[in-house]
Amino acid sequence: MKQYLSRLLSGPQLFSAAFVFLALFLLLFLGLGDRSLVGSEDRWAEIARNMLHNGDWFHPVINGEVYFDKPLFSYWPIVVTAWITGTLNEFAVRLPSALAALLLLWSNYSLAAHLWNQRVAVLGSWLLATCLGFLFWSHTASADLANVAFVSAACSWYIRHYRRRDLAFYAVFYALCTVGSQMKGLVAGVVIVLAIAPWALRDAAWRSHINLAHVAGLTLGLIIMLAPYLVAANTPLPANTVPPESGLTGLDLLIRENLVRYVEPFDHKDPVYSYFYHLPRILLPWSLVFIGALVFFVRRYRQLDQSNRWLLEVVVLVFLFFTVSGSRRWYYLLPIMPFCLDLTAVYLLEMKQPRLQKALSLATAVLIILLALVPVALPGYAWYRDLAIPGGIWPGVIGAILACGLIIFGYRQHRPDIFPDSTLPAALPVAAGILMVASFAFVMPALDQYRQEKPFAVNLSRQLQPADQPLFYKKADTSLVFYLNPDLPVPVVNTRAELQQRLTPDHIPVLIVSRRDLDQATAEFPELATAQSLVAQADSTRLLTARGWFYAYRLSQSTDNPTSD
Repeated sequence: MKQYLSRLLSGPQLFSAAFVFLALFLLLFLGLGDRSLVGSEDRWAEIARNMLHNGDWFHPVINGEVYFDKPLFSYWPIVVTAWITGTLNEFAVRLPSALAALLLLWSNYSLAAHLWNQRVAVLGSWLLATCLGFLFWSHTASADLANVAFVSAACSWYIRHYRRRDLAFYAVFYALCTVGSQMKGLVAGVVIVLAIAPWALRDAAWRSHINLAHVAGLTLGLIIMLAPYLVAANTPLPANTVPPESGLTGLDLLIRENLVRYVEPFDHKDPVYSYFYHLPRILLPWSLVFIGALVFFVRRYRQLDQSNRWLLEVVVLVFLFFTVSGSRRWYYLLPIMPFCLDLTAVYLLEMKQPRLQKALSLATAVLIILLALVPVALPGYAWYRDLAIPGGIWPGVIGAILACGLIIFGYRQHRPDIFPDSTLPAALPVAAGILMVASFAFVMPALDQYRQEKPFAVNLSRQLQPADQPLFYKKADTSLVFYLNPDLPVPVVNTRAELQQRLTPDHIPVLIVSRRDLDQATAEFPELATAQSLVAQADSTRLLTARGWFYAYRLSQSTDNPTSD
């Protein structure tokens, strides 16, 4: 690796180095904090906010209730980035995922260069950096990509140093395993074992790993895994915080969310065949080439060398592991992603099927163009729906058009110094990178105009007076809690009697109601029928679902003479 980096500083590969570094910056960091929180991001943001507010890093809290459904380590990087940047905003919340993406690319590159060569490492890492699953989760505040990064790092460390038997080797390996498990759950450790088992069992000297240094390294890993739960169990909860309604401890939830969910799932019950279409979705736009590579490797399994046979075995074993589980979601399958794209790179560079590879490349070119048509068509769709066209969408549209033009006019152009000896035309990976930058840096932030949670919370916080006390009707919205940034938890009420019980003396209730619950709220609080929401609705919110549309009403404290402002 050091020799390769030194060559990048001179000669024809200087352009390639500058191109790759600039591309990675644009892919991972441009527009990273421009979108408001979406999906489950609010959980990570709100828990980090409470850790900073309470000064307690061992009790994850969401609106006053302990939330141990995910391990602790996934929240701490957000707290650290917020401390470094001086603010807790969308950029700080997502930055750990982007940094985890860099770790994943580095570990994947190191492993591919060790097992094959730098050509495979460069192409495999570029395919990884421009695929949908990688970029979506590198731009999302969650533990998913960090989980994948530590799985890849542990596999890379083991295979590159598997002949070592010293304490440092085992300590680093088990530290990577347990930190990965503390990011997402025990599944990280299982995937690592599945990935290295075929390699380790082929090592005739595998019995020599049964030694005291191995036991010491494993013990260190167990300490890293259990210490946060033990500290949490033996320290008091922060003020104004209650245990989870389930009554389960952090260790209980670790078992429930991993072992119990795997054997007897209580949610996330996608069909048993779901990963057969989820995997191509994760690998877009390289799905077709991967399928061709997979068929090639399976048909020639007995002729494969050790590295290629191991790679195929990892893909199959990990896929089967997640398929057998009763609990399935598309992002569960993410740990298989780097192995699949390394297999694709090996196929394109090392296996000679020129006619089929050209056909797959052409099909991929068509697929990228079709994907690029989505952002290009969005302004027309907005006009058709009589919606305001987001101004920030136009750079994304131009980028998508540029990607299409690059494929159409530069499809046959190869740049050996960028992707050496690949049968995949250089125009395709470059066009895919341009399309992904256009989508994640411009189009998706522009579409944020059609969402309401953040502007609603920001406008409501400006309307609130010192005597106002916000309350949620039926269910708290974690995203709103984060943006409201209250000093105390925001209570949840279902009836007028509960509202009176929850009110602090001399405070005026401000009831926050989701549109989907508005009819029930009006039945319980008739004054809402003629009340005016404190925050007006924008015309552009017509695309919102009931879940994303809220109202806020200032109510009278009196139950005998209900009024509203």
